[in-house]
Amino acid sequence: SNSPYINMVLYHVASKLDVQWNVDAKVQDKVKISKITLTKLSGGGKLFKPLENTAPPSESTAYSETFTLDEGNQWYGRKATYVIPVKQSDGTYQFPMTLTNSVDNSVKTATATPPATTNTVFVPWIYGTVKVTKWP
Repeated sequence: SNSPYINMVLYHVASKLDVQWNVDAKVQDKVKISKITLTKLSGGGKLFKPLENTAPPSESTAYSETFTLDEGNQWYGRKATYVIPVKQSDGTYQFPMTLTNSVDNSVKTATATPPATTNTVFVPWIYGTVKVTKWP
């Protein structure tokens, strides 16, 4: 009854980022995705103060993760990884990425931005779809 206790709130800092891509059939003769690279990811953060985590201050402190694709998933597929999400000043989570086209070795940049959330401490699962309907 008079036992001491500790009241704790535990947070998960890492979120599962689930990326799915689909190259439109109309451009599959011109586009074969060979690599998807997530760029400017946070390589660390505060475990017990996740709202204080900020984006990496520079390219040299940022982390990137690359998914190498083959003939079986060059037009459509799905990959998942764990990331430390950090809110931008506008309340969104942003995940910049590059897509490499093996047909002409060109690279296209994109940014996945899930819907903005309010009053959210932790986003446990982030799902994004990349649709390629044309290639410059």
